[in-house]
Amino acid sequence: MFMVVGENADFMEAELFANRTYYVNVAPRMGCWKARFSLNPLSGKVSQEEIDNWYSSTHEIKVNEVFLVILDVENAVTE
Repeated sequence: MFMVVGENADFMEAELFANRTYYVNVAPRMGCWKARFSLNPLSGKVSQEEIDNWYSSTHEIKVNEVFLVILDVENAVTE
């Protein structure tokens, strides 16, 4: 089970096999207060070049103390 959370939560079940690589597009869209996301599995029709271009245009986001404080504030507001 895979999950993405924003203003909403989206779930995706998958049957995965060893020694295979699977790609999922996490698609953002506007929500009322913050972003909403959908999980979209990529078919074998997407070229490796296109996947490489998408991947090279991303960057890693690391959890730090500031993020944890923001997360605590957002959770307190929504509870």
